[in-house]
Amino acid sequence: MQPNEPEISFQQRFNAFIDDYVRDVKRIWPLNSKRSPLHIWMEVVARATKVCEGVRKHEWDIVVHELAALTMWWFAFIGRLNDLDESSDLVIFRVPNTAGDILWRNYPQICPVCVAAFVDHNPGCQPEEIISSVAMGCTCFVRRQTVENRTEETKQLAQRLTKEISRLRYDAKPRSLLEFEKMFAGIYYSNIYTLTPEEIGFHLLEEVGEVSSALVDATFHERFIIPSRSVEVNLDEFLVGAKKKAEHIEKELADVFSWIIALLEKAKQTLLSASRLCVKFNEGIIQKEVLNQLLETLSLPTEGLNIVDIIWRVYEYKGRLGHKRCRSNICVCNQEAQLLLEGEHLPNEVRKALASRGPE
Repeated sequence: MQPNEPEISFQQRFNAFIDDYVRDVKRIWPLNSKRSPLHIWMEVVARATKVCEGVRKHEWDIVVHELAALTMWWFAFIGRLNDLDESSDLVIFRVPNTAGDILWRNYPQICPVCVAAFVDHNPGCQPEEIISSVAMGCTCFVRRQTVENRTEETKQLAQRLTKEISRLRYDAKPRSLLEFEKMFAGIYYSNIYTLTPEEIGFHLLEEVGEVSSALVDATFHERFIIPSRSVEVNLDEFLVGAKKKAEHIEKELADVFSWIIALLEKAKQTLLSASRLCVKFNEGIIQKEVLNQLLETLSLPTEGLNIVDIIWRVYEYKGRLGHKRCRSNICVCNQEAQLLLEGEHLPNEVRKALASRGPE
């Protein structure tokens, strides 16, 4: 294995830490290190749109495939935000926490909205009291109107308490991607069972939009970003605002991941039902054992369907993650974009032609 190739092997796929997946995605697509984070986020938006198009058309093969791609771009985006440094003004989008910590800080084996509901009924409560009183399984569905009408003050208080709970429970934090999936599936099992695929898809798109809004918000720092560098800047005040904006981005990114898992779980429920129907319908025509073996051979979903398996079905190349389209563990596609990002430029006549295009 070359020094910068992905490290996770097929045998390690279930035990690998979620942050190992982020690292390997950066190695597969080194071009992302030169892209604007907003460009990478547009890839996330595009994949989320394809996922929801699959839901609308009830094309579950497309949904599952695109959920794998969406998760990989989610990894790519967080990796890019982590790596932003002072060499560019893009550092304004930087988030300091890794993917695993982002998820755990916002979902420490508990639904943050359930925390808000408990706080509403128990003003002045402490994190330890919430831990002992609020179950892991979310119960928000039975109080949907209250959930939708939460005040901003309640949301912020619940967010602060959730982060304190994450610190108290840090030893219980999942490490692997599979463990995080199981945690989210456990928290939201009842909601996933009750909501329709379309409702879950809408929630997913809503959270993708919330990240986009948080990124827009990160570009506005009032009087601290100014054209004249001679004006004195209160750096401490600026950093307080920047920290809040980064936390907002992290929270919305965690919400996106939670709905990715929710939709995968819903896909699993739907496909398992279809598989059982297929088995029952063909009883007496084909032996059940033979039919089950056929379903497995055709790679139809079983109860073991999970985010790790679908990522490796889509992206495995020679025992590691890679890019199948260019048959490599390190992507070599899109050489033209590479040249542009490395400082090469479009010819003047091309730029002028593009700029002069008018409406047809």
